Amino acid sequence: MERSIENWAGKIVEPRIDQVERITAHPFDGADFGGQVAAFRDQVAARFDVGAGCATPHGFLIDAPRRLAFVSCEGNALLVVLDLQAMAVTATNPVGVGPDVLAFDPDWRRLYVASESGTVSIFDERGAALQPVGEYQAPHAHTVAVNPRTHQIYLPLEDIDGKPVLRILAPMPRGEG
Repeated sequence: MERSIENWAGKIVEPRIDQVERITAHPFDGADFGGQVAAFRDQVAARFDVGAGCATPHGFLIDAPRRLAFVSCEGNALLVVLDLQAMAVTATNPVGVGPDVLAFDPDWRRLYVASESGTVSIFDERGAALQPVGEYQAPHAHTVAVNPRTHQIYLPLEDIDGKPVLRILAPMPRGEG
């Protein structure tokens, strides 16, 4: 299913990742702190290594109930899974070049990683691991959002035949299709 909205304009906002406060009493930031993510209040309170294999940590998302963080590595097209209880990297997965924004469907436990290259990498969360589901290609699809009620995926694209387009996708749940 695809819909386009002519002359669509809007501000895409990446929320601050403060949902982790319920877990650790500190919000985190995925900004590049020398290969680390940082917990902060008014200043950096702690830094956590995301592994030498993660070049330029960029996008960041937390699955609070499962105590996991997902960090995209912009410099080498990887996705790191960080166990927030052990504060250790448990897995790395390849994603599209220039990973940017991450979105998570909490009911389906499905993670979407949008990349500057136009690749949206899709993973199902299985326990503390990620299972690759596939990829979706769209020009400059580096921003993604999920409607947790309908499970629809929203991809704002800046230029399709000279016009901005909001692509709305209806994915299939696990085991279907």
